[in-house]
Formats: sequence, C-alpha cells, structure tokens
Amino acid sequence: MPQQYYGISALTQNYSKPTEVAQVDKEIVSVRVLDIILDESHPDFEKYGGWNGVGTIFYDTVGIPTGLDNINTAYPLFPNHKAYPLINELVPLVFLSSVTDQLDVTSTTAYYLPPINLWNSQHHNALPDPTTEVAQASLGDYEQAEQGNPRNVRRVEDESTEINLGEDFNEKIEIHPLQAYIGDNIFEGRWGNSIRLGSTTQGKNNNWSEEGENGDPITIIRNGQREGITEDSWIPLPEDINGDKSSIYLTNGQKIPLEIISQDYDSYEEDAYPTAPKDFVGDQIILNSGRLVFNAKNDHVIIAGRDSINLKSPAAINIDTSKVVINSGAIFLGDKDAEEPVLLGDQTVAVLADAFREISKWMEVFNLNPVDELSAQASTAKQLSFTLKNEIIPDLENKCRSRQNFTV
Repeated sequence: MPQQYYGISALTQNYSKPTEVAQVDKEIVSVRVLDIILDESHPDFEKYGGWNGVGTIFYDTVGIPTGLDNINTAYPLFPNHKAYPLINELVPLVFLSSVTDQLDVTSTTAYYLPPINLWNSQHHNALPDPTTEVAQASLGDYEQAEQGNPRNVRRVEDESTEINLGEDFNEKIEIHPLQAYIGDNIFEGRWGNSIRLGSTTQGKNNNWSEEGENGDPITIIRNGQREGITEDSWIPLPEDINGDKSSIYLTNGQKIPLEIISQDYDSYEEDAYPTAPKDFVGDQIILNSGRLVFNAKNDHVIIAGRDSINLKSPAAINIDTSKVVINSGAIFLGDKDAEEPVLLGDQTVAVLADAFREISKWMEVFNLNPVDELSAQASTAKQLSFTLKNEIIPDLENKCRSRQNFTV
C-alpha cells in the first residue's frame, strides 16, 4: 500500500491522482438556517474548529425539514465579504471543493451564499418553516401579492414579530430600505446604515441633485436613518443629511442642503464671507453627526484651507494645551475691526520702571532742597524733563504697542 501524505506534505509529493474526476453537484439548493456559530458562546464552538468555524450554519433543506437532531452544516463561501444569515433566513447552498480535495478529488463541502432576498428587505428575509406554530402566527405579516405581481410583501403593522431571528436580534419594523437611482451601487446593513456609490440624478427625489450634471459622482456613508418618517417602513427613502444620525458626503458638483449649527460669519469682512454649506456647489466632504472627534494617536492633526479656516460655536471654543503658538502677521481680538494695540509686557514694565525712577529723582530734588534753592537746581530739572519727554515717553509710544495684536 503506497504511503499516504497529509497537509503540506501531500502538496510536495508525487502521488497518483485517482483516475475518477469528481462530479461536483452543480445544483444550487435553498436551505433554512436553524443556527449559526458567531463566537465562543455557542455550545458547539470548539467542536467546529473554534474561531476557524465562525460562520458555520446548521440548516434544513427547504421542503425537507430534519431539525437539529440530524445535523447539516455549511460554511460561508466568500472569505472577504461577511454577510452572515439570521435564523430562519434562506440561503443558497452549493457543494464545492473541500480542504481534503488534495487527497480525494471526489470530496466536496457545502458552502452558502448571502441570504435570499425573499422580501426585498435589507433588515431581514426570514421565512420560518410553514408547518410550525410560529409561521402560522406570523401569517398576518405577509400580504399576498396582487395578481400579476410575483412578490409577497412582508408588512408588520402590529409592532410585533413572532419569528425567531436569533438570540440578540430584535426586529425593528421602522427601518426603511434605501431608495435606489439609476447606476447606483448600494451596500446596506440591517439597521439603517449604508454606503451609496451614486451620482446626480436630476429631477429625482433626493437632496443632492438640484445642481450639477447627471452622472456627477457622489458617495454617501450613512449610519442611522432619520426617525418618524412614515408608518410604511417597506417604502424606500433617500438619505437626509439633516435627519440621519451620522453622515459623510463626498461630492462632485452637487449642492447639499446642510443646516449648520451656527450661521455667524462676523469675523469676516462682508465681501469675504465663505459660501454657506447649504449654498456651496462643487467638490467637498461633509461630516455631520451629533458629535465629531478628531484624534491623532501618533502624529499631528493638520487643518489647512486656502482662503480661511472658520471655527464657530454658539457656546464656546476652548483650547487646552501646554503651549499655544500663533504665527501671524496680525491678530485681532474681540472684533475684526479692533484698532487698539496690545501692550508688550516686558517692554512696558521696563519703560514704566525707567519713568518712575526719573520721577523719583524729581521728588528727591524737591525733598532735599528748600523752595528758595530750586533755582539752583534748574539745570538738573531741565535734564530730567528732557529725559521724560525725549526718551521715556517715546519709548512708551513706540516700544510698548504691539504691531500684530489688537483688541477692543
């Protein structure tokens, strides 16, 4: 009997391949997910490979229920795109090459694709076994298709669902699908989060196609859709920059009706106001959320603008740091029209100290000499007066005023 090789050894040895070539089952079958391994809390986590088994599903073939007593397992087909199904969702199943294929070309493994889009819903597409009590209890949530329309519509109108979707998955009936426009590539999560790779579509009901040309690209990343839209949660809606919870817009020629928290531009000259975000047409990136945090863990935060950088808040702008360096040709404090120069601290102290010393000398003259003898000190008084007028006062005027910092 020839020696058998396994693992890496099998790849490096010249062994005879079986003459029979495996006939891979080309049929795609629909199966219903009964359970799935997502983390170490699953009771069969170690049995199915630990972390290497994440994504393993247990399933029944649709129409041939076996239950968990007769275990069928399958693994996700795509390595870089994770779209794990919920319990009671249907997934397409294919049988393809197995990890043991190097030794037995007839060996195959069951792999599953993302869930079947039964209800055209991004939230879930579960369909419980129709023979179960749960399925019977949820029949009212499924509206039969009109004649000529091949699709049923899942419409939960009693604010409840009886379908088991998994231990930690609670159905949210208010989440709308995203409205699509011609040419879009859209990636939607289950919870109102999405990425749109789209374009300007003039005449359509969205908030980015008022300006620009059809086909101007736009990318929208949204996390959390606006609330209180409509009771008909199966109706698709576009993004809303002001209503959605958190958004990033990357535009190219569009105008986005963003309402910013402060409309003040009092620090600008009237002919230099920046275009308000809701009026700007062109290329821009907009970040809009309840809170923004910019944190550079290892290096600098660099903010640059060709025309200006506008920081605004109706409350306050606070800077907490060990040192503030502002390198500018002119700094205006309190108002853009400030004209009063700020005093230079060291220069002011030095000049005032000199002034007080000279005044002190004057006082000494008066204190040490009787009034009738002042005439004899005229030359001294004259020199002191000259010093005050020609040295100290000019220093106060010329050295103590800042030429860059102004206040009101």
